Amino acid sequence: MTFRCGTEFFNYKGQHSVALRAVADYNYCFTYIDVGCNGIVSDGVVFQNYLYPALKNCLLPEGYCVVGDDAFPLKTYLIKPYNSVPLTKEEKIFNYHLIRARRIVENTFGILVSRFRMFEKKVACKLSTVDKIVKACSALHNWLCKSDSKTYFFFIYSVQIAIRKLIQYVFPIGYCADV
Repeated sequence: MTFRCGTEFFNYKGQHSVALRAVADYNYCFTYIDVGCNGIVSDGVVFQNYLYPALKNCLLPEGYCVVGDDAFPLKTYLIKPYNSVPLTKEEKIFNYHLIRARRIVENTFGILVSRFRMFEKKVACKLSTVDKIVKACSALHNWLCKSDSKTYFFFIYSVQIAIRKLIQYVFPIGYCADV
């Protein structure tokens, strides 16, 4: 997203940006979003100033947790990977499964961008308008996930089917029984 506002929205990649940070559930729906923070602000600062107060106010249902990365502090409701060196075998296995769990939110962002393709390039409008566009697209994304998931996720389903067919063609039957 292009803005003329000095270095305030200048991110580490050398581009102007607005940060979107979100919590997503296993159904690829956003349960919490924070949009509008300038791109230079770190994940840890956003967590402390925006997400932490929301979590304190019962954002998560009982028994649920947030999966984060090293930028976030370790909390009773937030799981982050082990970062000690060297890692034990159990810690490596834990980190592997944690990374797989984090893919849900990454995939949720990917689905949002693939369905609302305006996010694939720079958004040329006012900063306040960008915030409204992102919030509206996130709400529409959630509504489409819940109301018409077969149609909304059709592309994802068709890619999964194509991958399964390719695996069955390339590998002998029984070779990848768990795929």
